[in-house]
Amino acid sequence: YTTWSDFLPAITLAVKSYTEIAKPRALTRVGTRYINRFLINDPEGDLSKYFTLGLSVPAPIQNLHAFDLTFLNRIRSVNNKQGPEFEVRTKFASDTLKTGEQGMAIILDIDCYITGDQKTDPTYIVDIASQAH
Repeated sequence: YTTWSDFLPAITLAVKSYTEIAKPRALTRVGTRYINRFLINDPEGDLSKYFTLGLSVPAPIQNLHAFDLTFLNRIRSVNNKQGPEFEVRTKFASDTLKTGEQGMAIILDIDCYITGDQKTDPTYIVDIASQAH
C-alpha cells in the first residue's frame, strides 16, 4: 500500500465484513503487522546503515544458513498516550537469496498488538489497528 490512510478503507471494509459474517463473541488480540523484505548489498554487513539498531553482520557469518533476532518491547501510541499499552515484536531474519540476487536478504517483521478480552465492535477494532500503526 502507499499510505495508511489509503489502506484504511480496505481495512475497515474487511473488519466490518468479518464481524458481520463471523459474529465473533470475543477477540483476544488486535493489532497491525508489517512484513517487508530488504535486499542489502553491503560487503561490511552493516545493518545500522539501513536500520537504527547499531548492529552489523560480520563477514564470517554473513553466509549463515539463517539467523533470527527478535526484540520485544511495550509502548503506548504516539497519538494516544492515554490509550492501551501495545506489545511490539520486531523480528529480523535472514531470507534465501533469489536467483541473480547478491548480498543479504533480510526480513523485517513488525507486529504491534494488544491482548486480552477486546470488544468486537468494528469501529473499536479499526481504531486499535490505527493506534498500532
